[in-house]
Amino acid sequence: MDTGLKDRAALVGGASRGIGRAIALGLAREGATVALCARNQDTLDKARDEIRNETGATVLSLICDMSRPEDIKAAVAAAADAFGRLDIVVNNAGGPPTGAFDALDDSYWQHAIDQNLLSAVRTTREARTSAALDQVAS
Repeated sequence: MDTGLKDRAALVGGASRGIGRAIALGLAREGATVALCARNQDTLDKARDEIRNETGATVLSLICDMSRPEDIKAAVAAAADAFGRLDIVVNNAGGPPTGAFDALDDSYWQHAIDQNLLSAVRTTREARTSAALDQVAS
């Protein structure tokens, strides 16, 4: 089955492990070039190398804390520059630490909003603003 992903350029947030890594691997298996974004350089580079070795796809690793607007701008720009465009953005960010409701203060909730909601808004806006995005996958 042709998924239409061959030669598409994708940016995947939270892609060093878990759901983000699985999505990045799936895109690469379908022939997409993939920019992986995550906070930890070691796990990010390991994921990049494993996906590249398994699929033969072009895979780029970009340090990005999805709760930081300046990181998002830099990652979108780097991916669009490296690939010449972006066709797909996968908005995915790891969750903040868990805890008992009564133990979580406002700073915890603000971090959760910044990392999970506003990161998706900012990433999509940045990609669309840079005219690098044809399609959004959230």
